[in-house]
Amino acid sequence: MSKRKIKQARQYAAIPIGTDAAGCPRILLVTSRGSRRWIIPQGWPIAGLTGSRVALREAWEEAGAVGHIVGDRPLGEFHYRKQLAGGTIVPCRAEAWLMQVSHLDEDWPERAERQRAWFTPAAASLLVAEPELRAMLASLGTRTTVAEKGPDALSLPA
Repeated sequence: MSKRKIKQARQYAAIPIGTDAAGCPRILLVTSRGSRRWIIPQGWPIAGLTGSRVALREAWEEAGAVGHIVGDRPLGEFHYRKQLAGGTIVPCRAEAWLMQVSHLDEDWPERAERQRAWFTPAAASLLVAEPELRAMLASLGTRTTVAEKGPDALSLPA
């Protein structure tokens, strides 16, 4: 019996970032719907939308986060294995865009299915499972690193 090889799928993700009252960076994580693990908002390509626009849309749908993408390129990418309904495992490559959060909506499409919380970059990097994503989140741990990503990268979320 031959095994069918599953092609690597592409996703787009947002790394929602803001600062606390002391000006220190904070990253917004959400729980996945199935396993309840901490993740960043991410989703499949959408016809007619760029990767950065998909990332913004996913951040709002999954976390109620509203804001803008910082910079004109993704911060990086990470690889992981996504389990689809029915149990199929698909290898994914997610392009991660840094998103400056301006405010959080109190009502959003997946509110009943997920939790959201702000974490320091160090804590966020320990909570996610993917090694490449861990490294990206940890790299946001200094104001200098965040400030290099764009002029608005350190404004306060509401």
